[in-house]
Amino acid sequence: MNVRLWATTAMVFVLVPALLAQGQGGGRGGQRGGGAALLRRADVQKELNLSATQIESINAKLPAGQGRGQGAGQTRGQGAGQGGGQARGQNAEARAQMMEAIKGILDAKQFQRFQELELQRSGPSALARQDVAEKLKLSDAQKESIQSINQEQQQAMRDMRQSGGVDPEEMAKMREETGKKLLAVLTDGQRKQWEGMLGKAFKFDDGQ
Repeated sequence: MNVRLWATTAMVFVLVPALLAQGQGGGRGGQRGGGAALLRRADVQKELNLSATQIESINAKLPAGQGRGQGAGQTRGQGAGQGGGQARGQNAEARAQMMEAIKGILDAKQFQRFQELELQRSGPSALARQDVAEKLKLSDAQKESIQSINQEQQQAMRDMRQSGGVDPEEMAKMREETGKKLLAVLTDGQRKQWEGMLGKAFKFDDGQ
């Protein structure tokens, strides 16, 4: 085993507990998996043109539960106070390390496309991620607005569950409305940059 592959393997298994702790469910509107979970999808593997060796490495070195909730995981528990700030910092650090592990498996072109697909899958909820906020140069006021919008959606979903179950159509509508609110926080320039970060549109096979 070469040094790079050994380092990637060691890093992944150290990170598993932290990453699994984020397993709230990420994605468009905050309910679809990202990170390593996305790499396990057959449609994504085909889009990235992964080799059999790469797929074997993903299955062996990136545990099945890893990376779920990367889009919205950082919005969970984002209440006021020091505890929320520490949690966000830990999530951001764990995500950065996980992405380094993934980068050790994919080539540069594949990794770039993977990042685009992950943002497409997450949708505007990814604006809560530290790395995305840094790329878009979001102001503190914008970050607070994004946090507030995500918290409102989470509360609305909790209320929906407590009131007798989740209506898929209502939830989809709620996610769409939340996405519009999140994008409205951006300036025209930031919105254009965000659209560029998504890359070519990809249709996910939601039967998976």
